[in-house]
Amino acid sequence: MSSRIWRSLTVWKTMNLRQKLIVSYLIVVMIPLTILGGYAYRQSRESQIQQSNLLMQDNLNKISLTLGSKIERYDAAIDLIGFNPGLEQVFNNAYTDYFSMYLDLRDKVDPLLNSVKSLNNDIRSIVIYTENNLTPRTGSILPIGTIADAPWYAAALKEAETQWHYENGKLFGAKRIFSNVDGDLKNLVYLQVDPNKFFDIVGDTELRDYRIAVADETGVPLFAMNGGRGSEAEGKSLKKEIPGTGWSVSIYTSTQSINARVNAIIKATVILESICVVLVLLFIWLFSKGFVRRIHRLIRKMKMVEQGDFHIPAQTDSPDEIGDLERRFIKMLTSIKALIEEVYQSKIDGKNAELRALQAQINPHFLYNSLSIINWQAIDSDNREISRITNLLSVFYRTSLNQGNNEIRFKDELENTKSYMEIQLIMHDYSFDAVYDIEESLMECIVIKLILQPIVENALEHGIDKKRSGRGVIRIAAEREGPNAAFTVEDNGPGMEQEVADKILTRQSKGYGLFNVNERIRMQYGIGYGVTISSRPGEGAKVRVTIPVSLEPIT
Repeated sequence: MSSRIWRSLTVWKTMNLRQKLIVSYLIVVMIPLTILGGYAYRQSRESQIQQSNLLMQDNLNKISLTLGSKIERYDAAIDLIGFNPGLEQVFNNAYTDYFSMYLDLRDKVDPLLNSVKSLNNDIRSIVIYTENNLTPRTGSILPIGTIADAPWYAAALKEAETQWHYENGKLFGAKRIFSNVDGDLKNLVYLQVDPNKFFDIVGDTELRDYRIAVADETGVPLFAMNGGRGSEAEGKSLKKEIPGTGWSVSIYTSTQSINARVNAIIKATVILESICVVLVLLFIWLFSKGFVRRIHRLIRKMKMVEQGDFHIPAQTDSPDEIGDLERRFIKMLTSIKALIEEVYQSKIDGKNAELRALQAQINPHFLYNSLSIINWQAIDSDNREISRITNLLSVFYRTSLNQGNNEIRFKDELENTKSYMEIQLIMHDYSFDAVYDIEESLMECIVIKLILQPIVENALEHGIDKKRSGRGVIRIAAEREGPNAAFTVEDNGPGMEQEVADKILTRQSKGYGLFNVNERIRMQYGIGYGVTISSRPGEGAKVRVTIPVSLEPIT
């Protein structure tokens, strides 16, 4: 024993100061870490079980409230139809004049149904089943006799509230409407919802360790996630009713899942203690002045990168681990710079390739020859209107294609937009006005093509076409602001909340919309340029495009 102690003392004497500090701190730190680790594990295990129960209850409440709010929103949509005085008059009126019927359906029924569906993108269809002698319209108006044998028909006519059902993969609600006057005809609204969008709340990543099930009032399963439709899993389970439906949602977690989370605590405890040991070792090493100085030097380089400065000193003469770390950091930084440049260039090339692919789908010579034939045929037939529309189309496609060039004079871009606007005026029977306020000095300015027409199209579709009263006006303006050119497209449509307007430029839409215009401008001229939208409900919308003025010849 004495010889062992002597050898240990001999080894201790031969260690340098840094090694002695490491051994001393390890002994001092490991004893309390072991005691505290065991205590922390026991307390954490109990806390984890309690937290699991609370988390299950919170998730159950969240799912129930979310599904209930969706049902409430759908009920509100049904009530919006059912309590509409105009629709009540249409569906309880005994029509003898089919033209009056057509006008009422067109002006009162269709706009409301379309508005409800546009405000609720998860509604698949809305059908009004009526006892009235209205002309059936596929997808919106049908005789009530066609559903008389449906199992839910009688309850829908009898109950005052909306009756919700889930049959053969279809989620729908049915309710009798227009029944506040004695002697009214039987009218029933049928609203079908996309079940995938309705149940998407249970796809939350927080619920991956749970099995979720939704059942109707009789206990028949309607939907299940993480385990399929089956019996209740072993372990903890909770159940709650979904407001407004009579349905219930249940959440289950297995004993195995709880144990897995407890085992994770053990692993976390071991990792935490290991981290503490490493931190102690690092603290000892920080006593070395040179070590600290070199760490700070590396940190300064990292901060330069965080601020966007990739041009940092790229040399180090240290052969140890810290020097190797610095060299690897510099090498990684070089790779990141190359990747950033490659991704940026590939994004530009991808956008250009996408635009070229769209243009390649149109054969210009075939298109122009076809339009020319149509034009001459129209002239021979003395149909000046068709000839005029054909010429407008020819101008529109000529300026759109622009012989494959991405850049165009603003006067040609404006001509493209005017041709499109004139075609739309003809299609809309001149029901709106187009006003132009163009600064003459910008006519020769070079712009990328197709930046005005998509904005005008958006103003027509979401502004003028949705205007319910008064005459629509679209104003197109161009003015110079120092070194920049500002193009604006303004409509007097229904407008929107500014929060909604701001989101338009952050997501892709159907067709070639404002998102693509903004992306193309930013890639061409930089992030300081692009599209901005300002709007308020009831005051229309104003879209503004800002680009630098360029009068250089087109190559």
